[in-house]
Amino acid sequence: MGRFQLSQSKYYFHRLTANTILKSLSFSEGDKILITTHTFMCVKNAAMFIANNNPGVEVVVMAINLPILSKQQLVDSLLEMLNCHRGIKLAILDHITGPSGILFPIEDMIPLCHQRGVMVMVDGAHAPGQVELNLEEIGADFYFGNLHKWCYSARGCSILYVNPKHSDKVNPLVTSKVECPRLRNRFLMQGSKDYTALCSSSAAVEFLQDIGGLSAVKNYNEPMLKWATDMLCKAWNTTTIPIHDSLKAPFMILIKLPDIENIPLLTPDGSKAIALSVYQKHKVHIAATRVNGRFWLRLSAHVYNTKDDYYKLRDALMDIYLPQLS
Repeated sequence: MGRFQLSQSKYYFHRLTANTILKSLSFSEGDKILITTHTFMCVKNAAMFIANNNPGVEVVVMAINLPILSKQQLVDSLLEMLNCHRGIKLAILDHITGPSGILFPIEDMIPLCHQRGVMVMVDGAHAPGQVELNLEEIGADFYFGNLHKWCYSARGCSILYVNPKHSDKVNPLVTSKVECPRLRNRFLMQGSKDYTALCSSSAAVEFLQDIGGLSAVKNYNEPMLKWATDMLCKAWNTTTIPIHDSLKAPFMILIKLPDIENIPLLTPDGSKAIALSVYQKHKVHIAATRVNGRFWLRLSAHVYNTKDDYYKLRDALMDIYLPQLS
C-alpha cells in the first residue's frame, strides 16, 4: 500500500510527476542525469532545471539514431553511455517514446543501470493501455504513466509508482496540511486541486475490462493500425520509421511525410504548422512530430477508430501537402 499514487495536472502530467521525482532527489557535484534525444521535452526541461540549479550536476544525452535494427542496439548505446560517463546517478528512460513511438527494451535496460548503481526513472506516458504492466516486475525505481492517452480516463490522470526503498525520499511539490510518513497520504491533500480527472480513473479501468481487456483491444487495434499504415504509405508513396519490429509500439507508428517544398523541414515549429493547417481546413486532428531532422506523422489506432477516419486523414494530407499524388 502507498506505492501507487494518482496525480492530476491540467494537460501534461509530465510537468507534475517528473518534477515531483526529480525535485525530491538530492544531487551533488559530479552527479549526472541521463536522458535521450527522444525524451519528452518537459521531462528534459525538468532534468535541465536540476542541473542548472545544482552546481556541478550535468545532463548527458544518449543519441538514438535511425535506423534501429535490433533491441540490442539500444541496449549497447546505453551501455556505452554508462561506461563513458561515470557519475550517472539517474537514468530517465521512456517505456514508449512520445515523439517516435519506440518501445524501449526496459526489461534489459533497467538491470544494466542497476548493476552500476544507477537509479532509473521510466516515463511511461504511452504505456498504460498499450502494454501489460506489472510495475513491481519492471523493477524501475520510479515509474509514471498516464491514463488519458490509452486507458480512457479524463485528461490529466496519471499514475506514479515509487519503489518502496525510495518512499521516504519522494514528496509532493505542494506541501499541504497533511503530514504523514506514508507516501500515499503525503499526496492525498493537495489544497484546492481539481480531483475530477482522478474520479474517472476507476471507471476507465472498468470500461477497459468491460470491452474484453487489453487482449480484445489488441485484437482490434493492431490489424487496424497495420491496414491504415499500409494504405497511407501506398497513397503517399512513403515509408514508416526504420526500427526493428520488436521496438514498435503496439498501437502507434511513425509514417514519414514525403519531402515537399512547402514543409519547412529545418523549422522546429514546422510540425505545429502542419497539424494546424490540416485541422483548420479539414477539422482533422493529427500528431506531426520532428525526429532525426525530418517530419513524420504519428499514426495511432484505438477501438473508436474506423477505416473512414484514415481515409479522411489520407485525403486531408493529400489535399494540402500532396496534390501531385491526388
